[in-house]
Amino acid sequence: MGNAVDIPSDCSCLSKAWGREIMPDRQSVFAEGIANKLTDNKPVDTLSFCDFVVIKLSETLAGSDEAHALQSFIESAAKNANKPLSVSDINLWIAEMTAQNIPHSRRIRNFTILHSVYREYAKRSNIADSDPFVNAGNAIKLKINKKDYATAFSNAKILDSYISRLVEVSKTRPAIAAFLYMLYSANGNMEQAIYLKLSSTACNIQQINELINSLHPHHRQKYAFKFDQSQKRAPQLLRECRADLEFTLRNIGMTFPNGFSGDSIVSIWIAKALQSSITLSEIRSAIKHIPAEFSYLSLIEPTVMTEPGRDAILQSVADTIINTTPSWHVMKLRKGITPDAVEAAIKSSIPHVINTITFFYPTYKKAHKENRKIMFEAVPYLPDILFFKVRTDKIPLIFRHIGDIAWCYRQTNSSSSPYTTIPIAEMEMFQKAVEQFTSDINVELTERAPLGIGKKVRITSGMMEGMETVIYDFKNSSSDQEPGSRVCCLRLSDNSHIMWRVDIEEKYLEPIE
Repeated sequence: MGNAVDIPSDCSCLSKAWGREIMPDRQSVFAEGIANKLTDNKPVDTLSFCDFVVIKLSETLAGSDEAHALQSFIESAAKNANKPLSVSDINLWIAEMTAQNIPHSRRIRNFTILHSVYREYAKRSNIADSDPFVNAGNAIKLKINKKDYATAFSNAKILDSYISRLVEVSKTRPAIAAFLYMLYSANGNMEQAIYLKLSSTACNIQQINELINSLHPHHRQKYAFKFDQSQKRAPQLLRECRADLEFTLRNIGMTFPNGFSGDSIVSIWIAKALQSSITLSEIRSAIKHIPAEFSYLSLIEPTVMTEPGRDAILQSVADTIINTTPSWHVMKLRKGITPDAVEAAIKSSIPHVINTITFFYPTYKKAHKENRKIMFEAVPYLPDILFFKVRTDKIPLIFRHIGDIAWCYRQTNSSSSPYTTIPIAEMEMFQKAVEQFTSDINVELTERAPLGIGKKVRITSGMMEGMETVIYDFKNSSSDQEPGSRVCCLRLSDNSHIMWRVDIEEKYLEPIE
C-alpha cells in the first residue's frame, strides 16, 4: 500500500458546464461583432471585462503564458461574464488556480498578466473606480503547504479502499461510527459527535441514517454513539476517541503530518468533494471550519445556504465516499419508449439488477367513453420522465445496456458530472403532492429555474403540512377568497427542473426566522 497522490491537475472538477468547450463559440461571436470597438481612440464601455479578456485571448499567441492566464481567468469568470469585476471574482480565480495545483510562481504571473489587461480595459472604458486587482493583492501572496495538501488527497484515496470495512467495524466501535458521522456531515467537531443525541440524528443524508440504524439504538438511549458518557468526563472521552481513530487510520496507511484532529476529517471530505465536481464556493459554504491545507478557501466569501441546499451537497459527497445506498435518480425516455419497455430491457439484459430497482412514474386517471361505457386510462404527468431508485454505482451498468432507449440526468451537462440524486425529503414531497394532484394541475419539465424570493417558510396545513421550504416564486389569486398559487420545483440538473403548482392559503405559511 502506497501513498499515491491523486490531485486534480486541471479544472475538470471545477469547470462544470462552463468549461473550455464554450470558448470557441464565444470568441467567434465577439470577433465578428465587437472587435471593431478595440481601437486606441474608441472606449469599450459596452463590454464587460470578461468579454474584453475573451477578445484579448483571440489576439494572443496560442500556448503562451498570456494565453494560459487569460484562458484560466475566463473559465473562472464565465458565470459572471456580464457583471462588473469584483475583488470576490479575483479571489475565487486565485482559489481555483490553487485548487488546480498551479505553482505559486505561475499564479503570480497569471495575476500580473490579468492586472495589466485590466488597466488597459479600465483606461479604454474610462473606469474611475478603485482597481480590484490592487485590493486583491494580498490574496495572491497566499501559499499552501504542498505536502499537507497532497496528504489530504492521499488519505481520501486510501479511504476508498477501506470504507466498506470501516462501515462494518463501526457497528461495534463507537469511535469509528463517530468518524463516519463527522465525515458524512463535513463537521470535524469531535466532542459534538461524542455527545450527539439520538433525538438529533434525523436528517436527509442517507448514509448517516443507515449508520445510525445499523447501531440498533434503543428508544431510551440518549446518545447516538455509546462512549460511556455517563461514566467518563469529556476530556477523557476526547482523548480516547482521538487515539482510537488515529491508531486505526494510520494502521490502514493514512498519514497526519501535523497530528490527527477533526480538521483531518474535514480535509478528507474536501478532497472527496473536489472529486464530486462540487464547486469551491459550495464547499466553502458547506463547511464550518477551514483546515490549514485548504486555506485558499478563506479567499471565498461563504454564501447563505438553505438546509436543503447544504444537504444536497453533503449527499453528493457522501455518495462519492460510499455509494451502496439506493437513492432516487431520473431518466429521460427516448421518443416512443415506455417505462414497461425500460423495465423489460433491464430484465432481459441484466436480470440480477431488476429486483434492486424501484420505479416511480406519476400518472392520473382520465375518463373517456368507449361503447357507451365510461373507461379510465392512466395518463402520465411527465410522459418522458421516469424516476428510479437504485444504488448509484449500478447506474453506469444499467445505461451501458439500455442507453439507446433512455439517458440519466447528471448534475451538469458534463459527461463526467455525477448523476443527479434527488434528496429523500424532496422526493417524498413530490410523491405526496402527486397523490393529491388533479388533471388540471400543470406539471412540466422546464429549463427555466424559478425566480427566487428566498423567504424560508414552514407549511402548517394541507398536503405539504410540516414541510420547511423556500418560496421561489408565487402569484396571488385575483380573488381574495381564493388561495394563492405556489410554485414547487424539483431540480434535475443545472438547467432542468420539474415544476408544479400547489394552492396554499397565506395563513398556512409560517415564516421561519
